[in-house]
Order: sequence, then structure tokens, then C-alpha cells
Amino acid sequence: MSTSPATAAAREEVADTRNESFPAYDGQMRYIEGYDPVSYEAPHSSLLRAETWIGMGLALMVTPFLGTLMWVGGMATIDNAGVSDLNLGVLLTIGIVGTVFFVAAAALAIRFGRRYYFKYRRETGRLN
Repeated sequence: MSTSPATAAAREEVADTRNESFPAYDGQMRYIEGYDPVSYEAPHSSLLRAETWIGMGLALMVTPFLGTLMWVGGMATIDNAGVSDLNLGVLLTIGIVGTVFFVAAAALAIRFGRRYYFKYRRETGRLN
């Protein structure tokens, strides 16, 4: 069955596949206006990054050192309750150094884990 030249020309006009163009994707995240991405599934989510969770673990590591500081403070205040061979200065130093170290490490790890979220906020101006 042969087709007439007019039919073939009409088909070319309808589906001009030779001249179709596709958008060039620039790799930036764009959402429809009004859409709030689910925080766990969004590609910029901080919850998907191991660095964020490691930072939270480091933040929890502060608690023993804070407990040491409170205990040393209590021992210094209440005349060490009969335990005479404790060197409270060493324990105080351990508590302060451990607290400062783990607070700084946790803050840096969490900030590093949230880098894609901060980049997303800068690029889009969105706050979620």
C-alpha cells in the first residue's frame, strides 16, 4: 500500500522529529512552586548523610565529660566526701578538654553533613 506525497508531508508536519529539541538540564534542583519536599527523601536532605549522624554521635559523646565536670564541681564544693587521694585538677582538665573537643568535632561534622542543604538554600532561596 503506497501513501500519497501529501499524506507523507502531513505526517512530517505533525511529528517533526528531525527538528525537535530537548531541554538542557543544568543539574540544579528545582521544585514546583508551593511544593515542600519531604525531608528524608529530598536529595539535599541532611538526614541522608553519614556525616550528620556521626556528628550527632559525637554530640552525645559530650555527656560523659559534662558529667565529669559536674562531679568534679560537686566534689570540690562538698569537700570530696572522705576521698582524699583524688586529684580534682586532672579530672577537671579531662572534663574541659573532652567537652571542648567533642563539641567542636560534633559542630564541624554536622555542619559538613548539612553542606548540600545550605547549597540548596543558597541556590533556590527556599527555607525548607
